[in-house]
Amino acid sequence: MRPTIRVAVTGAASQLCSSLLYQIAKGAVFGEQQPLILQLHDSTDKIPRMQRDRLDVLSAGFHLIQDIIVTADLEEAIKEADAAFLLNSQTNLPGHQHKDVVKATVNTFKDICAPTICRKNFTALSLLDLNMAKSFLALRLQVTLDKIHNVIVWGNCSSTVFPDVKYATVEMSGEMMDVYEAVGDDRWLMGDFVQTSLSMAVAAGDHMKSLWCGLPDDSWTCMGVMSDGSYEVPEGIFFSFPVRVHDRKWSIVQARIYNEWVKKDSGCSETTVVCRQQKVVCVIE
Repeated sequence: MRPTIRVAVTGAASQLCSSLLYQIAKGAVFGEQQPLILQLHDSTDKIPRMQRDRLDVLSAGFHLIQDIIVTADLEEAIKEADAAFLLNSQTNLPGHQHKDVVKATVNTFKDICAPTICRKNFTALSLLDLNMAKSFLALRLQVTLDKIHNVIVWGNCSSTVFPDVKYATVEMSGEMMDVYEAVGDDRWLMGDFVQTSLSMAVAAGDHMKSLWCGLPDDSWTCMGVMSDGSYEVPEGIFFSFPVRVHDRKWSIVQARIYNEWVKKDSGCSETTVVCRQQKVVCVIE
């Protein structure tokens, strides 16, 4: 067995967290030989819900779980954490806007995101959209999900996020071929295909697994990361890029893989992200 690691989860009274805990506890995220202490955080009124989840996981007998801490004290929840899932437990009710969710969660994220922590330690989930896109392609081509490789998701969590299959490949009848060639329908790839979705808990777990365990040298995944100016995306905003992961560090794939269709739509997504960033700054100030 490896040395025990501590995993913090905020927004832990959410249904998303309930599903995610089982992914972590059974070894699907950090590995089947990695002992864990889970540190769950949410508001005081939600402690009973977290306690129920704690009991459920412990009673399931997962051998990797050494302890589960439930707390409304954020400092206790993130103390000595080796990895953290920063989830949003706020329900997005009808009539609520993006700024309402920001107001409800901004203090928690301000406390966690200390300026002394390297920016590259923070990544955002775009794997949900990537999994959705791959699932859609797999259904269209009548293959299993593991046969689809190197799909890219550009953008941020909004209506402007979109998948790009220009460099994607698919294994069919034992041979690798371009997805464009396999689908044979550009209108579909640039239209209906870009509207897709999958389990967020599984996606969050797989996102962390990629960071923790790394990826094969010849493959990439997609993550929302702080832009460094790559692909003409403005610096300082979180944006989904294709990334490689090695030694628990990500790097943006630097091959010039933009095409004109991608560049046109990403401009729309960039504008949306920058507008959201400005709104968040206003809330914080």
